[in-house]
Amino acid sequence: MNKQTARTAIDGCMIIILPLLMSYSLIGKANHIYLGLLMFTLFVCHHALNRRWLLTLFKGRYTLQRTVSTAVNMALILIMFAMPVSGLIIDRQVVPALHIAGSAASARLVHLPASYWGFMLMTFHLGLQWQRILGLIKARMDKPVLSAKLSNILRLFILIISACGIRAFIKRDMWSYMSLQSQFVFIDTKEPLLLFLADFTAVMIASAAAAYYLNRALGKLQRLKK
Repeated sequence: MNKQTARTAIDGCMIIILPLLMSYSLIGKANHIYLGLLMFTLFVCHHALNRRWLLTLFKGRYTLQRTVSTAVNMALILIMFAMPVSGLIIDRQVVPALHIAGSAASARLVHLPASYWGFMLMTFHLGLQWQRILGLIKARMDKPVLSAKLSNILRLFILIISACGIRAFIKRDMWSYMSLQSQFVFIDTKEPLLLFLADFTAVMIASAAAAYYLNRALGKLQRLKK
């Protein structure tokens, strides 16, 4: 397996796991913890395969796009370490061998906002990289991947799903968890898992789309400054 295939497989797994991790009450505590540990492992592998980014962190010129991307990446690194550490402080039963001594009450105050910020920033990170991913796909193809008509249909579809994502973000009161206005997450255990995942997937698409168009706008602004 070459590096690009490994990157694609790892990133794909992380995207699938992400909304499942948010459905804590619906999938059970044990599954949540195991998926969290798997996500952290995949995150470490992702950075190992993309270590060139870390090696060039202090090299070259920082454009607007690179500045935003680096800020998001650094925040994600902090959050992705905070989540498993706080989670293992809280857990005493599922994986006792990995339990970390500490205040469970304080760990919950870290784990809750970190989880929601991590969820939003991971999909935002994907959106920032999407233009580069599209460039790689186009470079491998002899002809355009999609016709102009299909591209417009896809944009409309993403716009509709993004609107659903914004509605889900508001309906599920996500900002209150990100800002710690609410310190406990309420999830209706009678809610169908698929409905929950549909809402969170829509939020993911909205976040990625916002990042993609922000990145394009920053690129245009940077070119105007030259």
